[in-house]
Amino acid sequence: MSNKNYEFPSDLLYNRQNYWLKKTEGRVRVGLSDYGQNTVGDVLYLELGQEGQKLQQGEEFGSIEAGKWVGTLQAPIRGRIAAVHDELSGKPAAINNSPYQSGWLYEMDNVDESQLKGMMDVNEYRAWVQEQIKLEEQECQYNG
Repeated sequence: MSNKNYEFPSDLLYNRQNYWLKKTEGRVRVGLSDYGQNTVGDVLYLELGQEGQKLQQGEEFGSIEAGKWVGTLQAPIRGRIAAVHDELSGKPAAINNSPYQSGWLYEMDNVDESQLKGMMDVNEYRAWVQEQIKLEEQECQYNG
């Protein structure tokens, strides 16, 4: 499923900070969506939290340096980091090249699944991204 050349797998949940979430065997895998990775640009450096670290929703769990943006990464849900995708520290471009496969960030456990109800399904996220694209185009026209 694409939206202006962006891929949005239908089996994932999404949020407005452009994270995707996938439930897998008692864990929730987290990554940046295709639109999110495109928005930040080419990922040059990535620092992620530690295994065992407990996070609150919105809490910082790492930092990212990319072509268009430098900043912090924030947890989309509350839980404990069960696994960090360590390979990304040496190959952060995997986030750009394969955001849903080899570009995932970490897995969480001890997640209250009621938090997932606040996430968007693929159709809601696709509509939200389309709205963001229109806003960006309007801003470019206004500033151009």
